[in-house]
Amino acid sequence: MNIEIKKENANPAAQKIMSDEFFYDVVDEFAPFGNDVGNDTFYTFIEWKNKNETKKATEFLTGNLAEMGLSDFNLNADAKDPRQLLLNVDKMPNKYDDINSIDNTVISLAFTQLFIGGNIDPEIKHLAKIAIEREVLFADVWEENSKMRLEKLAKLTDALNIAE
Repeated sequence: MNIEIKKENANPAAQKIMSDEFFYDVVDEFAPFGNDVGNDTFYTFIEWKNKNETKKATEFLTGNLAEMGLSDFNLNADAKDPRQLLLNVDKMPNKYDDINSIDNTVISLAFTQLFIGGNIDPEIKHLAKIAIEREVLFADVWEENSKMRLEKLAKLTDALNIAE
């Protein structure tokens, strides 16, 4: 099943929460489906869910990150201890690129669930909030776009706070 990422194709509950066109932008690097990882996660999860209706989204997430070679990272590692998080990221082969791929996967998965079903599994929602917090910590990586990055991360956070 190939669903085009457009507001009118989203679940009605998602349309209310994801009211801004930003959420459906497939070319905005900061949108849930606008980066390569986020877009791939959207379509891969839908395909996986059609074959694994009874399995939890966390199983998809674990398998997807393993396929990307990123399964060693603790998804609950938050930004509350920035020094420790930076030490963990520094140990990753591609440092920020790796953590950004992980975070984009988690964020996209949450918004994919919202898009197709109108709600988000509580565990995925929790992990998405942590992923956004990590991305806030690393916003300066985007240099001149860091302010815009922070604004869009705030939109994602607001939507997650409203979503069930």
